[in-house]
Amino acid sequence: MGKKVYLDNLPRQETLANYLSQLEQAGVRPLLPERLAVEQALGRTVARAIRAQLANPHYPASAMDGYAVRAETTFGASETKPARLLVGSEAVYVDTGDVIPAGYDAVVMIEQATPRGEYVEINGAAAPWQHIRLVGEDIAAGEVLAWPGDRITPYLAAALLAANVTEVEVRARPRVAVFPTGTELVEPGSKVKPGDILEFNSRLLAGLIEEWDAVAERQPALPDDYELLKARVAEAAANYDLVVINAGSSAGSEDFTARVIAELGTLVSHGVAIKPGKPVILGEVQGKPVIGLPGYPVSAALTCELFVKPVLELLRGGQLPGRATARARLVRKVVSPLGQEEFVRVKLLAQEAELVAVPLGRGAGAISSLVQADGLLVVPRLSEGFEAGTEVEVQLFRPLAEIQEQWWFGGTYWQPFEEKLLELAQQGQKVGYYPTGSQAGFLALSRGEVHGTLWAGEQPPAAFPARLLGKRLMGWAYRESEPGPEPGREESHLLKGAAAVMAGLWPRAWCSQEVAELYQLQFKPVQEEQVWLLVRPEKAFLLDRWEGGT
Repeated sequence: MGKKVYLDNLPRQETLANYLSQLEQAGVRPLLPERLAVEQALGRTVARAIRAQLANPHYPASAMDGYAVRAETTFGASETKPARLLVGSEAVYVDTGDVIPAGYDAVVMIEQATPRGEYVEINGAAAPWQHIRLVGEDIAAGEVLAWPGDRITPYLAAALLAANVTEVEVRARPRVAVFPTGTELVEPGSKVKPGDILEFNSRLLAGLIEEWDAVAERQPALPDDYELLKARVAEAAANYDLVVINAGSSAGSEDFTARVIAELGTLVSHGVAIKPGKPVILGEVQGKPVIGLPGYPVSAALTCELFVKPVLELLRGGQLPGRATARARLVRKVVSPLGQEEFVRVKLLAQEAELVAVPLGRGAGAISSLVQADGLLVVPRLSEGFEAGTEVEVQLFRPLAEIQEQWWFGGTYWQPFEEKLLELAQQGQKVGYYPTGSQAGFLALSRGEVHGTLWAGEQPPAAFPARLLGKRLMGWAYRESEPGPEPGREESHLLKGAAAVMAGLWPRAWCSQEVAELYQLQFKPVQEEQVWLLVRPEKAFLLDRWEGGT
């Protein structure tokens, strides 16, 4: 591939175009198509046009149960003056799908025919070729049934078999080795200690790769060992179509990925002007693409889509489906650093006659933000962001209809409310509940960032329709013995406060009795408080979903 090329902080489009060009120079080409039985090809992508081998139907067939006749023999027939035809020579009984006998050109439905011994009376005139399926009426022999890039669905598979096509050529599914790296990694389900990190990124990346019609094979997690990583990458490059290495892409003392690629092959790029995901690594080893993705989960997922997906398209020989988009009004200002293309996770809400976009936390390690997000807002590299109220384009993570049906709630955490939402979810209603505290929830409701919010305390602000849901007992949660005069901590999200006490980070935390019981903490009651549901005026009907109230 020639000498090492090192790119730093160049635009994404330029970095990707250069990388794909370098791969083609190294001999990376689309994989040869696979030939599969139609039944085994469901979900796969058509590589070459597929033509019908046989017409459907391939003979003139009756479309009804009834009698095959010569249309001219029924002209003038009516209920009062039926045509009387001799069965066997002038009329032949046929079932649906039967071959039409030679010399006959119409079928009379059985409902319009009355048997009379050796004869049948036809109670209406038949038009030529009525109720007859002509040869090729559905599918003509030789016509194209599937085009390159089409996905083989159950419907297409049935049409292919109906046209006597039993095998098809489909685009190959590239085999991808996915390496998680880091001495600190442990498997999910393990007993963890401080410093351990549960390894889930490789599952995330493998899932995305499988969605893109490739075969992802997760490898055992590798410790931070340069020689071991080099050996495993060299082995994978010899046996897979693409190698993905997760973590070790930055500039730390144990970030070996760039050095390994440079030693084994060619390091094409280390660094790109995007946020999150800047330290992505693009290279080639033994004529195979090797990509190093950042360790933070959001960065890993984003760079997988931005760089792994296009390489898979090169290997497959065709583009993969892109994300649908929708226009939405931004409810808060988004500030972005000049010179970096930023991908901001947003939540979308249907508010009155418009769609609104709510920016979420932008930390690269917050995997929950990808769960909460409905899409991505792309801030161009030469922009410093968007003002509140700007109409923006959002790349969707899920169908727009699903987004528009969802109800979002915030405010204080209350377990009975959460249980009611779970009940609604079981019934098929899309819901979301992300507690942030009463005050923050009220502000979010005021800005249109949620449909409803829970308020704890006395009579809530009169700005929104409200319903009293119930009462809860509040107090201090602690572990074994009540702490002394050292002050406790209050956390807007009651679960987080209790979790901090459980972990020994705080001596005590302010929370509700049910949260203390959930975490098996001691509880000292202090006061009882009311819990209210406040909703946007256009969502007032939601108040009727809960019993009681004011």
